[in-house]
Amino acid sequence: MPYTPEHGRTDSPERGTPMGLINNLDRPAAEAAPGVLRRAIVGRDTGSSSLSTSYVTIAPGATAPVHRHPVEEAMFLCQGEGLAILGDQTFPMKAPATLLAPPGVKHGFINTSSAPMVVSGNFPVLDVETTVA
Repeated sequence: MPYTPEHGRTDSPERGTPMGLINNLDRPAAEAAPGVLRRAIVGRDTGSSSLSTSYVTIAPGATAPVHRHPVEEAMFLCQGEGLAILGDQTFPMKAPATLLAPPGVKHGFINTSSAPMVVSGNFPVLDVETTVA
């Protein structure tokens, strides 16, 4: 279904873009670990009512800490390559690919390459609880 104003969105006058369009690099970044920058992209503050997403950049040689959530997470590796950790397994992963972590299963990434890894994390809820494993 194409986007129309009837879907409850209007143009954002201060940005000159549709409210449904979010430029990932315009969102604030927080360092999740050394060399790992996380940006919250879709969530309550952007008008979502039921899902949230993040955009994570993992520098060469950096590790995204192993963690878990009480809900599933689909992680789309948009760019780069390295190692994926899922449960007790570690295996190579190269973009484009998706890692699906079931609820409660630990997961993370290690960038073993000389270029950044970019991962989009996607959750079926607005408020995501994270526990470092």
